Amino acid sequence: MNIGNLDSLIVLRTRQAGKNALGEPLKGFDDGPKVWAAYSPVSDGERMRGGHVEGVSAARFVVRYSASMAAITGDDRLMFDGREWQITGVKTLGRRRWIEISAWTK
Repeated sequence: MNIGNLDSLIVLRTRQAGKNALGEPLKGFDDGPKVWAAYSPVSDGERMRGGHVEGVSAARFVVRYSASMAAITGDDRLMFDGREWQITGVKTLGRRRWIEISAWTK
């Protein structure tokens, strides 16, 4: 991976912690760090949901290793190109040099 390939800005979104006035867990997300990433589309497809077909896109994002990016889980989301992406996998590449994030969006 060449650092020059990190040409796409993404925003990590973490699930809100805490509870509302009724004691229910909060359901939203808070914006976290903005980082540069290498974006690689993996596939486009369709899936059946609620009786109609919807398009989905999958991709991989590679970012520089940092403690905040290493803490990403499937509960988090990321924003890229005006869409919210659901994270499906996170793995470290090299010796804490890069992090690869797999995600999908509608």
